[in-house]
Amino acid sequence: MPHHSDMVWREFDAKHINQVINHPVVRPDVADLGNGHLDISPVVENQHNVLLMGEYGGCLCFCVQPGLYEVHTQVLPEGRGKWALDFVRAGMDWMFTHTDAVEITTRVPREHKAAKILTVAAGMKFEFERQDGVCFRGQDMPVDIYAVRIQDWARVAAHALAERGEWLHRRMAEEAARIGLTDKPHDNDENHNVYAGATYEMAAAGQVRKAVIWYNRWAFMARHPLISLVSETPPAIRMDIGLMVIKAGGDIEVIHEN
Repeated sequence: MPHHSDMVWREFDAKHINQVINHPVVRPDVADLGNGHLDISPVVENQHNVLLMGEYGGCLCFCVQPGLYEVHTQVLPEGRGKWALDFVRAGMDWMFTHTDAVEITTRVPREHKAAKILTVAAGMKFEFERQDGVCFRGQDMPVDIYAVRIQDWARVAAHALAERGEWLHRRMAEEAARIGLTDKPHDNDENHNVYAGATYEMAAAGQVRKAVIWYNRWAFMARHPLISLVSETPPAIRMDIGLMVIKAGGDIEVIHEN
């Protein structure tokens, strides 16, 4: 994964996030949910929603419709700052590679300055505002809507994705040599590496259909050969040099097809 993949994981039980959101420093900043102790177990138990947790907090991604999620992040005081930003970026990586997400939105109360700073730093862009859109700290106020789309994410994570894509192209060249293909590989292409790296990450995480759609969008505009889905389990994609299979553990195998 591009950003600190070991610092984020999915949970299906609300125990830990309930502890975070009810912390005396965190609870006053939880908007629109009234007063008193909160228990969001029913939201977490709905497996269309995605709860991502880390050492100091969590991101709850509500599924609005297929491919569209609304995220809200709560972090304990000791995790605020650099950890929170790394965590949110890691969560973004996870959502765009492990789920059908193509867009993630959030609602930021106008006076919640810390949330705005984190939202912008993570790469989300302002979309529009709604007056009296949220109750924050007991006061109705405007809410600003921010969003990040999968293409925006790829630009933010471009360096790490390009490294993954370069690795993938190197392994494909090694596999091509192993099975006796003699065509010269194309020159190293940073832009291609970014899209190939993202494609690999999605496919390896089980989102093979999404990976093929993502790659072919780029390939069509770049006038590069398209790829096609062969199998979801194991992940197998037909490419110009043959059938690429992603094996358990993450390595690949290329099978020559006559």
